[in-house]
Amino acid sequence: MRDSFSADPTVVFLTSVLDDIAHGRIRIPRFQRPLVWSWAQRKEFFESIFAGLPIGALMIWATLNEEIGCYGSLGPHALPTSPISGEGRYLMDGVQRVSTLYGALRATQSWSDFDEERDVQLRDFVVYADLDTDDETDRFKRSVDIPLADIERDPTRFLPLNIILQSRELLRFQRELADGDDRRIDRADEVASAFRQYKVPIITLNSASLEVVTKSFERINSRGADMSELHMLNALTYSPSFDLLKRDQELRKERLAPFGWQDIDSDIVLRCLKVSLGADIYKTNPDEVSKSLKQDPDAMERTFAGLGETARFFHDSFSITNPSLVPYRIQIVAIATALLNRKYEDCASRLIDWIWLSTYAELFGGTGRQSENAISDLRSFVDSGFFQWSLREPPAVRSIAGVKSDFRAARVKALMLALAARADEVEAGKGSDLVETYGGEAFQFLTMPGVERGDQGARFLLEPAYASEFRVRLLSRQLDDQARARHLISYEAWELIDPHNMQPFTRHRANNLFGYERDAIIMPVAHRMGMTPLRILGDNEAEVEQREGNIGDI
Repeated sequence: MRDSFSADPTVVFLTSVLDDIAHGRIRIPRFQRPLVWSWAQRKEFFESIFAGLPIGALMIWATLNEEIGCYGSLGPHALPTSPISGEGRYLMDGVQRVSTLYGALRATQSWSDFDEERDVQLRDFVVYADLDTDDETDRFKRSVDIPLADIERDPTRFLPLNIILQSRELLRFQRELADGDDRRIDRADEVASAFRQYKVPIITLNSASLEVVTKSFERINSRGADMSELHMLNALTYSPSFDLLKRDQELRKERLAPFGWQDIDSDIVLRCLKVSLGADIYKTNPDEVSKSLKQDPDAMERTFAGLGETARFFHDSFSITNPSLVPYRIQIVAIATALLNRKYEDCASRLIDWIWLSTYAELFGGTGRQSENAISDLRSFVDSGFFQWSLREPPAVRSIAGVKSDFRAARVKALMLALAARADEVEAGKGSDLVETYGGEAFQFLTMPGVERGDQGARFLLEPAYASEFRVRLLSRQLDDQARARHLISYEAWELIDPHNMQPFTRHRANNLFGYERDAIIMPVAHRMGMTPLRILGDNEAEVEQREGNIGDI
């Protein structure tokens, strides 16, 4: 049957959606956390409903073919968990909106003690409407925002939202207002009617494949709360004995937290998992992967064993304690899959050389197929010690002098690691300590007269607190020989320092920096890996072969 969206949305009362969830007619799948909205977001949402503003359509996935893991509760509210007979209807888009309303209109206690194992920060869902305020942005308040004495002194000023769907409780509250302020009576009616009469469109996705559903959900949620294919896999593989996201969090804490890598992107974990299961890392294929994972649940342990070794490798070899400092994310996937069943020490020198070569050759800037070939080349290199370049174009390296990218660029991250290596040569451990302690904050761009933003010759590896003083000392030529050597400031560059125009200095130093990268790192690595002659793409030359050259007094 052809995948299809319903042609016309069905418009229903919002309260009926909450009833469908309460009775299990709509289930909340384990695609994502039930709720991650802040109070400010939830408060604005209540204001929109009260004002009658549109809140967007809810999207439902209706299927007869899939049994999806679903949540058994929303905070303290139990949800039906009995097997679904017939068509299953799952809330695809709208979890944040529905959870916000379900909690506020039905909650009878604080949610702060729930969902701790998922580290969801649920504050307080007992919400009141202030019937006296004229400021609509101050209409809705949590119970924690209202002093208890204020409620006790004037209990009819604040209408609890969790009674407006309960006719008897709402009537009792209104009776207490009967002899009071008519304004409060009218306002209570307005609030109750706003929520009880609010309608919302529902769009249904019928008989869709898991690939279509996952891609749709990823696109829908790219504007809001975190959702990924890993969350879809959690829903497809969930059982009382196997919770993928819970195991993911446990393994992050166990394997990655010791190296500061516990917050690694879920997409990296997913790609490593796919490799472990023999799946295509660039294809959204939750159905295939979920079936493989059900047959091989130990793949998660293997995946994190490889990631743990990878984190340890980058810590020990490059002092990297944050995965964002690795030049290319796919390098993490490549090394983690090469280390699924081994310790990094068995091939440390090969891995280090490969990181330098793949970074400087900008190996991962092309297609997904190119990346897959590069990963395969690495695994063969680790196993055999022989490196085979299988890509069509031979490797080439660009001079840093012409690069104007910011720190997110792999080529610029490579420069930071090269400066750390240089600092270690001049003063043992100096560069490594800076990278490990301060991460990217140690790679300072110094604003100087005449220097354009992005000029790599103005980047220095420094303690952040020392950057201002260093800039003053540089402009006034008060750096000693050791500092000049550590920061790769040649005699020729030193002579070009002009406090009124530092561009000639930074341009010359950028050439010094690349000279060091070329002679101390790139060419030795290329020789060891059998990749010579290596093409060097110069700043002002179209392309020249590598040649020896004096980079000055460094």
